[in-house]
Amino acid sequence: MSGGRTRPAEIARWLVREPHSISGLLSRMERSGLLRREPDPERKNAVSIVLTAEGRDIYNKTCSRESVRDVFAGLSDGERKEFMGSLIKLRDRALKDRRVRNKPPFPTAES
Repeated sequence: MSGGRTRPAEIARWLVREPHSISGLLSRMERSGLLRREPDPERKNAVSIVLTAEGRDIYNKTCSRESVRDVFAGLSDGERKEFMGSLIKLRDRALKDRRVRNKPPFPTAES
């Protein structure tokens, strides 16, 4: 996310989903207090999505889930790195095919 905000269309491209399905998901998340929609400072008729403090907290907890670590504990360090590298390559290829301009806020090959 650029400066902690992004547009719904970018999220749809990152997740390889149709914009209308992302719109419904974002509406539910907004009603739950996880994000808010704000006028986009760069585009007059667009909105930006911004995580609330609660949304950021849940995101951080999700990224550090023990169950995910437990699953990957069955792989050696080298196997985990190779697996992650393969997933990143596949994701990046899918994003390139969808002509996504901004990189998603997910791991990259450099991280």
